[in-house]
Amino acid sequence: MSTAIIPHGIRADPSEGSRSRVNSNFLGKDNYAAWSGKCQIQLTIHKVWDVVNGSRLCPVVPAETHNPEATVVTNQVEIDTAQQRVQAYTDAFNKAAGIIAETISDSQIYAVRSILGNPILTWKKLQEKFERKSKAEFSSAQLELLNFQHQEAETADATIERYEGV
Repeated sequence: MSTAIIPHGIRADPSEGSRSRVNSNFLGKDNYAAWSGKCQIQLTIHKVWDVVNGSRLCPVVPAETHNPEATVVTNQVEIDTAQQRVQAYTDAFNKAAGIIAETISDSQIYAVRSILGNPILTWKKLQEKFERKSKAEFSSAQLELLNFQHQEAETADATIERYEGV
C-alpha cells in the first residue's frame, strides 16, 4: 500500500476511494484532541490558523470619497490595496476550509455539511460537538470512580487492576 501527499502535506492512502482518507490526521469519532492539534499545526504551517481562530478578520474596502468636507480622501491606490488584502483573506479562508474538509471523516462532514465552506464555523461546531462529548465521558468516568468499591472476594492486585481499567 503506497501513500500519497494530498494538498497541504497531509499523508493519505489513495486506495480509499475518490475522497482521500487521512491516516493518523483523519478526524473520527474518538480522536478529536489529536486531530485538532495536528490540524491546527497544518493550518499554522499554511498561515491560515489566524483566519480560523478569528484573530485575522476580513479587511474592508473603503468607498471612494470625493466629498471636500471629508477628512480622509480615499484614492484608487488605497482601494486597490484594500481589494488585494480582501482577496488574500478570501484565499486564506478557502485554503483553511479545504484543509479542514480534507481531514475529517464522512460522518463528520455530514454533521457540518451546511457550513463546511466556512472554516471558522466548521471548527467551532466540531469543537463544541467533541468537547460536549468529552465532558459527558468525563462525568461518566467520575461517577464510575465514585461508585468504585473493593469487592470482598477480590485480591488487592485485582482491585488495583480493575481500578486502573476505569
